[in-house]
Amino acid sequence: MSDELFRKQEDLERKAEELRRREEELNRRGAGNQNNTTRLHNWPPLPTFIPIEPCFYQDIEVEIPAQFQKTVTLVYHAFLVALSEKCTASLNFVPGL
Repeated sequence: MSDELFRKQEDLERKAEELRRREEELNRRGAGNQNNTTRLHNWPPLPTFIPIEPCFYQDIEVEIPAQFQKTVTLVYHAFLVALSEKCTASLNFVPGL
């Protein structure tokens, strides 16, 4: 029984050390992002004559892991196409009234 407790204790200590290491890495990344760069909101892209500013920051190359960037970009473009189709359908509906 003491061997089992000893193994559990070692396992918990390994997990705690791994957790500490991950927290330190996240803190270093967070500190680097806050000190080095200020991210300006860039989405939705709006013309300059509109007095409303973008309200989100979006950069797929920075925020999405490389293995998923192509998929996210494809889904984003599909979303934009669907959105433009809905807007076009709405605009076509209004003159028909």
